[in-house]
Amino acid sequence: MARILVVDDNDDVRQLVSTVLTQEGHKVASASEGRSALATMRANPPDIVILDIMMPETDGYTVLKTMVAEGLKRRIKVLVLTAKSDEADWLRGYRAGADHYVTKPFTMHELLKGLKEIQRMTLDQLRQRREGELERAKLLSKLESSFGDLI
Repeated sequence: MARILVVDDNDDVRQLVSTVLTQEGHKVASASEGRSALATMRANPPDIVILDIMMPETDGYTVLKTMVAEGLKRRIKVLVLTAKSDEADWLRGYRAGADHYVTKPFTMHELLKGLKEIQRMTLDQLRQRREGELERAKLLSKLESSFGDLI
């Protein structure tokens, strides 16, 4: 199974996700904020990070950007788990380096499904999918600008 780092400032969410993933056979570590998550990734890189976006001090976007800048993203898959559900938030997450996006409130089935999806894909496949999603969003934005209410 995978080595997973759960990063969320909400104790209940962090504990619930960690418990379920441990029961699923994963080796789980956790962090309550971005700086300690980055320190954990540097010292012992996990296979996957489940990352909240809205955290005090170092938010999830900053964690993603730092992971990319430090080369951690070349080895670690990231599933974003956040209450930020607008399309602009989703796009910002993918642009920053997220591999999958699950919004709160969520079901464990939804989280586990997303986790299994990114587990079976290579980092290159995830990068290609992310680029495709961003290109699709760009095209939809152009269509909306051109045709407005007709879409």
